[in-house]
Parts: sequence; C-alpha cells; structure tokens
Amino acid sequence: MREKLQFVQQEYGVLKRELAQLDQDLAAQRELVAKTKHERDDHRSEYAKLRQQTGITNSENLAKDYEQRAEHIKTLKDEIGALKKRHSQMAQFIKKAEAANTALTM
Repeated sequence: MREKLQFVQQEYGVLKRELAQLDQDLAAQRELVAKTKHERDDHRSEYAKLRQQTGITNSENLAKDYEQRAEHIKTLKDEIGALKKRHSQMAQFIKKAEAANTALTM
C-alpha cells in the first residue's frame, strides 16, 4: 500500500507540474488573444476614420460624375482648340482683306 501510495503521489506530482505548465500556456494564449483583439479593435477604428475621411472616393455616383465631368472638360478643350484655330484663320482673312483694300485705295 505504501508503495502504491508513493507511486500515486509521484504520478500526482507529475500531473500537478503538467497542469501548472498547461495553466501557464493557457495564460500566455489568453494574453495573446487579448492583445490581438485590442489590435483588431484599433485597426477597425482606424479603418472607420479613414473611410469617413475618404467617403467621397467610395461613392459610385460621385465616381461616375467625376468621369462624366472629365469627359466634358476634354470635349470643351477640344472645342476651344477648334475655335482658336478658326479665329486665327478669320483674323488672317481680315488682315488679307484689309491689305487688299488698302492696296486698291492707293
């Protein structure tokens, strides 16, 4: 019985040390989980702030409007270029007409 008692006590000591080690591992894992959750919450709040700041860029309607306006601006610039060219041609025509008119009057 004493031998059996000693064996059981030794086994109990081994199991007790193993349990202590498992408790330490569990505590470390819990700390890691808590730290990870805290970091996740920080990232979520930072993401929410950034989303709030860039709300305009996330809007589909605003993106379409921007594209339409950019295309309209390009069209208007092309029209301005054509009108400037026509104006230049008309100015040259007027100068030639004035030169011919002054040549006739002299």
